[in-house]
Amino acid sequence: MKLENKTVQMNFSNELAKQFNKYKDKKPSQLIKLLFHGSGAGNPKSIYESEDGLDIRFARASRYGTGIYFADNSTYSHTFAYRNSDSTYSMFLCYALAGNSAHDPPQGKSLRLPPLIYPCFAKVDRYDSVMNSDRSHTVTYSNSKSYPAYLITYLP
Repeated sequence: MKLENKTVQMNFSNELAKQFNKYKDKKPSQLIKLLFHGSGAGNPKSIYESEDGLDIRFARASRYGTGIYFADNSTYSHTFAYRNSDSTYSMFLCYALAGNSAHDPPQGKSLRLPPLIYPCFAKVDRYDSVMNSDRSHTVTYSNSKSYPAYLITYLP
């Protein structure tokens, strides 16, 4: 099901514009990824109808800290899919702004923001997201860096 939430879409579009200004040399395909997200126990309807979309306040810490986790593989996201009352499952297909990603950072579970790019020099320049070592998972740390565009409901 195609989703439409004007508020979340506007927030995502504003963040995308910032990324285009920040990375003038990158193509949109280098900044935006289409990824899967399982909401776990969170009812998808309460997510896609909210003014925040995927909300970092409800995130739990995992391998790369407290962030919003996405996978490029739906099979992996199935383990986090929402189970509906009719025994079907639901997961989101989202646009995520990966931007400049840190790959498998050593800070791990302590992250609440992307790591600093140059921790010894600049204390303000951060990566935009985090990816695992094989780049199959992306983590963002801001509500405006993702847009749940589709809800996929399926039988296992």
